Amino acid sequence: MFILPFDHRASFGKIIGLKEPFSFRDRLMIKKYKRIVFDGFLKVYNRNLNLKKKLAILVDEQYGKRIIQICRRKKINFLVTQEKSGQEVFDFEYGDNFKKHLVSIRPSYAKVLVRYNAENKKSNKIQLARLLKMSKFCEQTGIGLLFELLVPPTAKQLKKCKNNLDKYNKILRPKLTLTALKEITDAGIWVDVWKLEPQLTSASWKNIIALLKKQQTHDVEIVVLGQAGSKSQVKSWLRLGRQYKEVIGFAVGRTIFVEPLEFYRDKKISRKKAVNIIADEFECYVDLWLNTKVTK
Repeated sequence: MFILPFDHRASFGKIIGLKEPFSFRDRLMIKKYKRIVFDGFLKVYNRNLNLKKKLAILVDEQYGKRIIQICRRKKINFLVTQEKSGQEVFDFEYGDNFKKHLVSIRPSYAKVLVRYNAENKKSNKIQLARLLKMSKFCEQTGIGLLFELLVPPTAKQLKKCKNNLDKYNKILRPKLTLTALKEITDAGIWVDVWKLEPQLTSASWKNIIALLKKQQTHDVEIVVLGQAGSKSQVKSWLRLGRQYKEVIGFAVGRTIFVEPLEFYRDKKISRKKAVNIIADEFECYVDLWLNTKVTK
C-alpha cells in the first residue's frame, strides 16, 4: 500500500503561508493547493496501471470533498481522516455524527491519528473508549481501520534523554511503542493496518511484529509514516521497513509536497511544474520500495 497523505488541516494552511483562523478565501486556497497534490498523485496513478490497487491517498473531508468524489468515480483507494485536528487527546472530527459521515463517504479506510504514551493513563483511558467505538463501527460496516500511532515523549522522559529527541527515539520510544500497541489491542480495538513511526533498528521492527502477531488473530499489516523527514532519512527508513513482509508499504506526504508547494506559492515554479515534482517524488519512493527485496 503506497499512500500519499495530505489530510493535514491547520498545518497545511501554515505550509502555504496562511494563519489561523482561516477565512473563507483561505479555505478556498487550501483546497486549491490540495488539488495540486492530488493531481501529482493522479499522474502516478495513470501511468502505473499495474499498481492501481496499491496506490492510495489520505485526505480530509473538510477540504477534500471534491477529491473524494473523484476517487469514488475513478475507483481510487482513498482513506479519510477521522480525528479532530491538533488535539493531544483523540476525539472525533464530527463528534457522534462520525458514523453518518463514514457511511456517506464509504472510504477504503477510516484513519485515526492517536498520540499515545503509556504514562498518560487518564487521557489514554478516554482515547481507548473512543477508539473502541470507532473500531466496532468499522467492523460492522466493513470499512477498514488504519491506526496512526504516535508515541511522543512526556516532559519527564525527554528530560531523562537530556532534551534530545533523537536520543528519546533511539532509547525510550521502542519500548513505549510496544506498550502502546499491547494496551490498544488489549482494549479490543481491531486494527486492519497500522501506520507506525519509523523504527531505527531491525530489533525494533522484529519486536513490534512479534507482539502484533501474538495480539492479533488476523494478518499483521504495517505502513511506515514519513514523519516529514529528509529525503535521505525517509529512504533509509523505508529500506529498513521493507525487510519485513508484514510492513506492506508507506505513507509519505510532507517530504514529497511541501517544497514544491512552497516554490509554487512563491511563484518560483508553475502549477504544472509543482504537480510534476510531486508525481516524480512519490513515484521515486514507490520505485525504491518495489526494488528493495524483502529478506525477513
